Amino acid sequence: MKSIDIIPPRTREEFEQYYRLRWQILRQPWGQPPGSERDGLESTACHAMAVMTGGEVVGVARLHRESESLGQIRYMAVSPDYQRKGIGSALLDYLEAQARQAGTIKLQLNARKSFQQFYRQHGYRDLGPGPILFGQIEHIRMEKDIAPAIGNDNGETTETKW
Repeated sequence: MKSIDIIPPRTREEFEQYYRLRWQILRQPWGQPPGSERDGLESTACHAMAVMTGGEVVGVARLHRESESLGQIRYMAVSPDYQRKGIGSALLDYLEAQARQAGTIKLQLNARKSFQQFYRQHGYRDLGPGPILFGQIEHIRMEKDIAPAIGNDNGETTETKW
């Protein structure tokens, strides 16, 4: 398999690819229109995408703040041809590292029931039933406590804007 980098989308073209994949995997199969893969927190969130050598975007995920110490992971998706190859784990690791740097101590998410085990393997615990998306996709509310980032040489933590 080619090399994969986890990066934040920065250019307009990268964001177009990011949102297109998010829509294709998470919304299009349920007849949802383009644009339904976005919400009002996009401009303040931390975005991550998995990019193959050559520029193909094969995975996406987002993290946003719920409070000073709580973050939520949403819109995580990996192209079907690239699932079970460590890309979802790499995206999750990247967002957890970003959350730690920002001082977040707990992460929450709503996992599709079919991916519940994936998140359990990464230390997330079940909180109970979550929303039912489009009247048919069951979710489980999950959370994970994460250790805050270790301070820099001055004893201060590095603040990340997202």
